Amino acid sequence: MTNTQVLRGRDDTVLRIDPAYFPQKFSYTAKGTDARIAVKLDTRGAVVRRNLPSSNLPFSIALPGRAFKGVAARAVAHVDGAITVTLELHHADPELCIPLLVAHDLEAIVADWQEWALLYDIPMLMVEADGAARAVDFQPHRVTAANDEAGPRRRKATRPIPRLTVRMEDGKLGVALKLAGRAVAA
Repeated sequence: MTNTQVLRGRDDTVLRIDPAYFPQKFSYTAKGTDARIAVKLDTRGAVVRRNLPSSNLPFSIALPGRAFKGVAARAVAHVDGAITVTLELHHADPELCIPLLVAHDLEAIVADWQEWALLYDIPMLMVEADGAARAVDFQPHRVTAANDEAGPRRRKATRPIPRLTVRMEDGKLGVALKLAGRAVAA
């Protein structure tokens, strides 16, 4: 199944690999080379296929989601004031970085950025001007109170309750259980 959207925008291409549909198959041209790289993404990771430059032999490598350092965002400002953002699965080897999104809509970019990070359980990274990828503070499951002056009782109430310590108070549920049968002697 291929759910890749390639749209022609102003004078550049807008690419989006949807994090909600798998498996995804697409290909792209590596930066600075003529080599075509084919990628298959699924919930476990990516399979990258390409031809080796020296011998032109086919080469494929399976990369689990944890093999990537994170989902990196690169922002490029244009002369006319527009901003183009590229999301990629960031790997220590630049040839194994996989582009996921090239777009201009910042809200859609952030939503996909978070979805990819949650899908592969890897951090969200921002690529700075110096080329270094730094982690962005994103924790979707953290619950914070709006007012921390509520005291320890309020903070204690936000902690999860262990499953075996949950008790019901006595009361009527509105359900009656009737058993009919005969006693069996063993």
